[in-house]
Amino acid sequence: MPLLSQSERDRIEAAIRAAEARTSGELVTVVADRADPYLFVSLLYAVAGSFTIAPVLWGLDVTTKFLPLYVVQVIAFLLLLLLLRWRPVLMALVPDSIQRLHAERLAREQFVNLGLADTPERAGILLFVSAAERYVEVIADRGIHERVTVGVWSKAVAAFAEPVKQGRIADGFLATIEILGSQLERHMPAETGNPNRFPDVLIELRG
Repeated sequence: MPLLSQSERDRIEAAIRAAEARTSGELVTVVADRADPYLFVSLLYAVAGSFTIAPVLWGLDVTTKFLPLYVVQVIAFLLLLLLLRWRPVLMALVPDSIQRLHAERLAREQFVNLGLADTPERAGILLFVSAAERYVEVIADRGIHERVTVGVWSKAVAAFAEPVKQGRIADGFLATIEILGSQLERHMPAETGNPNRFPDVLIELRG
């Protein structure tokens, strides 16, 4: 199932086109389902839980035979792993610092892999959301970053983060595009011909 409806995607893409018509800069939007599968977290808790079963059953004198204890451990491991792959449970167990680390890494990978660091004007801006982590990041190349004040960047991130934390991803993108579009127009107005180096689409990463 898409993270955003078609109407939400259309609104975001229309906002990008309108902003880029007034500037030589580039806005690229990326939304990821999640930054990482966090399989290691599921395995860790499933192993810990299954290894706890045997001593408990032994202590309660339910059984002291190896084979029944082993079978119970295996079944417990599989059931716990299945439960821990359910996203609400999994994300509740992943520490915030780990979530942030993986989301930051994915955002930076996207900035580089999409070629935003290679524009002639060094005016590429990535607007990134990782939905499961409720994480947002704005990454700007140095050509535009050094021309915009810290206060404006902070305002853009705040306008981005608050709606996303409430599950309103499209509203977060739209608010930030409006803020940064005006800054791009001010500091890097459209050139003659105004080439568009990146498709004006919302990139969706599933994982």
